Amino acid sequence: MRKKIVSEIFLTSKFVTEEAWLNLIFEISKLNGRFRKWDIFIKIEQNTVRYFVRTSRKLPSVISHLSDFLLKKVDEKEKIHAKFQLFYYQSRTQYLRCV
Repeated sequence: MRKKIVSEIFLTSKFVTEEAWLNLIFEISKLNGRFRKWDIFIKIEQNTVRYFVRTSRKLPSVISHLSDFLLKKVDEKEKIHAKFQLFYYQSRTQYLRCV
């Protein structure tokens, strides 16, 4: 089994469109490998919302044409554990589904 790498997603603009999120999801899927599993987690604590992605490959901190997002690898101490998966993505033309 491959080691999972957790990265935190930072937003660089105040408002991020639905299209930008879909492009991010598509790019993560492409960089991680088309048929490899990956997860997005949301952690909410003390009015702060943090977004995380767990993949089997190391992702670049800046994805070239996605200026709304930055990625930073998370330290071992800060890794998160979710009780359930939040999103399920089927294809680029379909919408995200909550699981």
